[in-house]
Amino acid sequence: MSIEVIKGPNGFCFGVENAVNEIIKRLKKGEKLFTNGEVVHNKNVLEKLKTLGLKYEPEKDAIFVVRAHGLPPEEIERINKNHKIIDLTCPIVNNNFKLGVKLEQEGYRVVAFGKKNHPEMIALSGHVKNSIVTMEPFVVPDDKIAIISQTTSSQEDFFEFVEKMKEKNLGKEIKVINTICKVTVERENAAKQLAKLCNLVIVVGGKNSSNTRKLFQISTKYTRTLHVEGVYELEQELKTPEISEIFKKNNSSTLKIGLISGTSTDSKDVDDVFYYIIENYGGRELCMADLNNISRKELLEEVSSESFEQLLNEYEHMNQVGRGKIVEGVITEISATGLTVDLGGKVTGFVPLEELFKEIHEYKVGDKLRGRVEKINEEDGTAIISEKRPMEKFVLEEISKAKDSGKIIHGKIVERTKGGYKVLLENTVEAFLPGSESNIKEGEELPRGKMQFAVISFEIRGRRPNIVVSRKRLFQRLVDEFYTNRKPGDVVEGIVENVDDKGAIVRIAGITTGFVPNSEVSYNTSTKAKDVINIGKTMKFLIKEINPEKKRLLLSLKALLPDPWENVPKKYQIGQSVTGVVVSVKPFGFFVRLEEGVEGFVPIEEVFWSKKGNLNEVVSV
Repeated sequence: MSIEVIKGPNGFCFGVENAVNEIIKRLKKGEKLFTNGEVVHNKNVLEKLKTLGLKYEPEKDAIFVVRAHGLPPEEIERINKNHKIIDLTCPIVNNNFKLGVKLEQEGYRVVAFGKKNHPEMIALSGHVKNSIVTMEPFVVPDDKIAIISQTTSSQEDFFEFVEKMKEKNLGKEIKVINTICKVTVERENAAKQLAKLCNLVIVVGGKNSSNTRKLFQISTKYTRTLHVEGVYELEQELKTPEISEIFKKNNSSTLKIGLISGTSTDSKDVDDVFYYIIENYGGRELCMADLNNISRKELLEEVSSESFEQLLNEYEHMNQVGRGKIVEGVITEISATGLTVDLGGKVTGFVPLEELFKEIHEYKVGDKLRGRVEKINEEDGTAIISEKRPMEKFVLEEISKAKDSGKIIHGKIVERTKGGYKVLLENTVEAFLPGSESNIKEGEELPRGKMQFAVISFEIRGRRPNIVVSRKRLFQRLVDEFYTNRKPGDVVEGIVENVDDKGAIVRIAGITTGFVPNSEVSYNTSTKAKDVINIGKTMKFLIKEINPEKKRLLLSLKALLPDPWENVPKKYQIGQSVTGVVVSVKPFGFFVRLEEGVEGFVPIEEVFWSKKGNLNEVVSV
């Protein structure tokens, strides 16, 4: 008897592979990571991650990992209050969330075919608030219905669900979008092909993986099928009478064994199963692609709507978008996790936040983007793109020039390190900010967002640059420039740092402070700074006085307000009777407020006809 082991598609899908590899990379670097559930439905992979140090409970200074399934936005926001976050949501899943939001905004009731307790569907419900997740067809009370799917659902089951939904909702507008991952569909088709071809199919993957179980169910319809998580289970299964009988029946002919895995299975697990069969039973390896006369016919049944020329063009285009190649595309979507880019053909690019050259708010849909392909998955036509890596050489040249010319360079503080802080310059190159050069006080929270730095050291050692930056030296330079260039009458913006009975202290441009006395708060002399100015508020002020030598600023809020005295000559005439509020009584008369900022004086001589009396017996404040 000869044995042929036919390998079908196997290994992680793009989203899972990206998540698992990123977690392993960070754990090996010594980072503390935790998450809220299974990163992948595969106990072999989970055991490996646990051994490397992945936790499932929060720890101090640990980074939270958002799994490929995603999370509801409010949950991410809650966790982000106490922990840094790495968002490893699969781009395809993320696009499903965005589609649901868009459909809901267009007035559709979104119905998602999937399991309510599946992490992806829990996350979808958080993004699409009024969505309904179900696997049972029902009558929807709304007139506009949009049906989408969990990305790992069975395509056959989804289509059956859609038909039943149409039957139950006659006369309503029903929009159907098949959001099942292309890899899932291809695996199901491959399982069917293998089962028709082989005497025995072995499906490798977690018992709690829905897409792996579906492959088992499909294959079982056509041939004897085993579902194992690894070699340890396969050994036991092959000893059962049912499987032994298959080997006996094919004693004088070729026994064909098919191997396939779910999208949450490491290809190493499949290889282990393959080598176990070869070492213990003999045989040779074949791939489905090698079975030209059979697989081509089956493949054409699945893609009959596409011409051979189209398939050839797509294949050639995929080669052009190979790993390491520079590609150009158009931004089609912007999300909190990165950019989706149309690279032409059937290839979709995704640029994660950490691979962008600029801040994400600086991009807009329709912009062209150029970057380098870092990873590509040919099965689902998805590529991870880095915009910043091709720019690294250019950025290093600019940093070197900045060191020589004193030019300001932009960046952001990433984290505390021994003796200082790690800084990412122009979102591309790492630099070191010594604590003594940081202007950050001990215990002070790290500033977020883009900042300015002065480059004080630049060296290339081997392949890695050694760059040292300073905020302190830049700070002094900025202060000097401010007092040189500013003059009385200029309007500046600042954040209120303190308010007391005398006035308010305001930080201007993050580099100097100015004082706003009560007299410069309002034209109403009774209004004080504490009445209208709040700590932490950003406001505009006019510079009344500036002293470059002593680095002092006198600011005015009142000067930016309309002057009520400009209308006094038109509004008030001599001999006119007016009413007002007494605001102050003096021995020689009293003051009356006619309106905000306008006060009049009544001399004591205008109160009594002859002998001057006690004003306090006549008026009071």
